[in-house]
Amino acid sequence: MYQRVGNTSPRDTVTDVAIQTQGPAAPSLVKGARAARTTIALKIMMASSGIIFILFLLAHMYGNLRAFWGESAYNTYAAGLRTVGYPDLPRNGLLTVLDVVLIASVIIHVGCAIVLWRRAQNARPVKYQVKRNLGSSLSSRTMRWGGLTLLLFIIWHL
Repeated sequence: MYQRVGNTSPRDTVTDVAIQTQGPAAPSLVKGARAARTTIALKIMMASSGIIFILFLLAHMYGNLRAFWGESAYNTYAAGLRTVGYPDLPRNGLLTVLDVVLIASVIIHVGCAIVLWRRAQNARPVKYQVKRNLGSSLSSRTMRWGGLTLLLFIIWHL
């Protein structure tokens, strides 16, 4: 059941209602600690950590492709990674920073995924009688399983 807001009539459009509810009494955006727990904020954090993963993957592939350029090119690249920023950074300083960023990204990504999954489950505790996937693609329906598969591969790869 819908409630009418303020001085709205049944013929008012959504835009009309939005215009009428704006002003000093209208609610503002979520701020502070609650803002980090909104669904949109969680999705933004998941997307940002995903972008970090993609950038790391591209850099990692570039480094591994150096093996095809010869042993000396690969060894020069590996030695260069350990000394990037020297003397401002200690030896392996950049690699340590990247390790921390990647571990934090994994924790954020998995944590946000679990929270969003629980919210989706709690949003509709009664299952649909007939599940139709009219508006979703195969990739969106199997994203969780792909993520778990990638997590298992990363653990094995390390």
